[in-house]
Amino acid sequence: MRQVLGMRVPRSVLVDRGRRQYFHVVSRVAGRGLLFGEEEKAQFVRMMRQQEGFSGLVVLAYCVMSNHFHLLVEVPAAEDLEEMSREEIRGRMRHIYSREKLGEFDEILKERREAGDDAYEEEFYQRIRSRMHDLSAFTRELKLRFSKWFNAKHERVGTLWESRFRCVLVEGSENALMSIAAYIELNPVRAGIVTESGTYRWCSLADAMSGGKRARAAVIRLVAGRGLPRPWKESIRCYRDVFQLREAAATGGVSLQGRNGPGKAFMARVRFFSEGLVMGTREFIDEFFKGHIDQLHSGRKKLATKLGESEWGDLYSYRNVSKG
Repeated sequence: MRQVLGMRVPRSVLVDRGRRQYFHVVSRVAGRGLLFGEEEKAQFVRMMRQQEGFSGLVVLAYCVMSNHFHLLVEVPAAEDLEEMSREEIRGRMRHIYSREKLGEFDEILKERREAGDDAYEEEFYQRIRSRMHDLSAFTRELKLRFSKWFNAKHERVGTLWESRFRCVLVEGSENALMSIAAYIELNPVRAGIVTESGTYRWCSLADAMSGGKRARAAVIRLVAGRGLPRPWKESIRCYRDVFQLREAAATGGVSLQGRNGPGKAFMARVRFFSEGLVMGTREFIDEFFKGHIDQLHSGRKKLATKLGESEWGDLYSYRNVSKG
C-alpha cells in the first residue's frame, strides 16, 4: 500500500464489501518509461473490458497513457453475488477464458464428480465467485494479464508495473464522481497530447463518442445522477456541457470557462485526486473517519481538507492521516 505522509494505511481500510463503492485507481509502469504505443493501449482497453465483464465492476471513466492508467470504477456489494447461479458465473467466465480453457475446467469437474468428490464443484465455483465484485482482484488480474501479453510481445522478462496500484475512495455523489471523471478525461489535455479529450482514442469520452456500448452506458449512468436517465444524445451533451470540453482557439488546451463549469482548476494536476485517501463531501469524510478511527489513529482536529479552487464546489479530501 502507498505511503501517505508517514503512515501506511492498508487498502482494506477503504474497502467495505457490504456496500456499493467507487474508487479512482492509478497505476504506473516501472521506471515510468513511455512504453505503451497504440497497440499496447488498445490491448489494455480490450483486457480491461474483458476483466470488467468477468468481475462485475463498472468502469465509469478511464484513460490509458503511455506509462500509466486511470480508472473510475463502481464496485458492487459482495452480497449481490450470493444468488448468482453457476450458469451466470460461467457466462462471466467467458469474458476472460477461452473456449478451450472452459473445456479443460469441464473435464476436471467431470473427473472429480466421477471420483465421488461431490464438494469440489461447489468449491470451484466459490473460488471463481470470490474474484468478483473485488477491486483488488480486478486490478491485480488486469495488470497481470496485460504484463504477460506485453512481455511476450516485446520479448522481455521482469516486472512491468511500478508497484501496487493506488486508489482513492470516492463518494458516490454527482459532484465527486463527475469531478473525478473529468479529471481522468483531461489527462491527455494536461499532457499536451491533444487539445480536446474526445479526440484522444484511449479515454472513455472518445470511446463513448465512437459508439462504445459500455462507455456510453457509463456516461448515461454518470449523468443520471442529475435526475432521471436520459437518452444517449441528451446524456453526452450534458456530460460535455458539465465539463466544458471545448477546443481553445489560439493557445491550445481546453476552454473550461462557464458559470458553473470546472474552470482552469481541471487543467492542473491535483494530488488529492491520485494520492489522497478519501474524496467527497465533508460529511462523507467525517463518516468514513468515525467508522475507521481505530485503524487510522489520527490526532487531527480537522479531518477534511477543502480543495483550494472554488470550481470544485463542496469537494473535500482526506489525505494527511499522520499529522494534526
